[in-house]
Amino acid sequence: MRAVVAGCLGALAMAAPAASSPARDADRYPDWSGQWTRAGSPNFDPSKPPGKGQQAPLTAEAQAAFDKVATNRAQGGLENSLSVTCVPNGMPRVMIDYETSDFFVTPSATYLWFDFSNELRRIYTDGRKWPDKIEPSFTGYSIGEWKDTTGSGKFDALEVETRGFRGPRTYDGTGVSLHADNQSVIKERLYVDKASPALLRDEITTTDHALTRPWTVTRAYKRVDKIVWTENLCALDTSYVILGDENYFIGADGYVMPAKKDQKPPDLRYFGGEKQ
Repeated sequence: MRAVVAGCLGALAMAAPAASSPARDADRYPDWSGQWTRAGSPNFDPSKPPGKGQQAPLTAEAQAAFDKVATNRAQGGLENSLSVTCVPNGMPRVMIDYETSDFFVTPSATYLWFDFSNELRRIYTDGRKWPDKIEPSFTGYSIGEWKDTTGSGKFDALEVETRGFRGPRTYDGTGVSLHADNQSVIKERLYVDKASPALLRDEITTTDHALTRPWTVTRAYKRVDKIVWTENLCALDTSYVILGDENYFIGADGYVMPAKKDQKPPDLRYFGGEKQ
């Protein structure tokens, strides 16, 4: 399936008008094909501990909201754990790359396809300007530009800016939220590590109204030697149920069970039968 998609993407790039491509010589573009997976922890900043240890530069309001989430989590809750109900990770969390990913590089666009939640990013590199109106999405609208940083005649870095988001979105599994206005601007610089060609690095800088300053982290991805593709279907695989402010598990027998000690059963006022 992935080979078919890659072929289709390549055919579309070749069929695009010459004027839409920033460079006609495909040999100038790097080979980022194959399969990649994250190198390092699933924390948004892989160099720091999770939760408060991330030292996110949050505003006072955002910090108070995160403290509330942290208290809920400590009690066994799942507040702000959006992915358990199949909400897409979106940007920038999708770049954690929880499982594996594909990169399809063409002159007009670079496509990033993530196995986890089947999210697809399109980074347009055809020289387009920002549209007057952007349809909001979890991964946003990305415009990139290839750079030849060594003067070798070949591109070795992709600089990207992403806007036009919908939410809610979090940075990682600990529940630190981006601002509800979704006015984030995220800039990236992707490049292969010259000292270790099997590593692809992504410098991510997020500007958001829930932050006191731009937050920059660097993530890394390693190329997989033995490629095995898996299918992740959140709607079929999840065992969580969120009802109001409470979260429950679906047990192996198919029945809802508590997720926290002394948790009350869900309110069944609209169901018939005996009162609970």
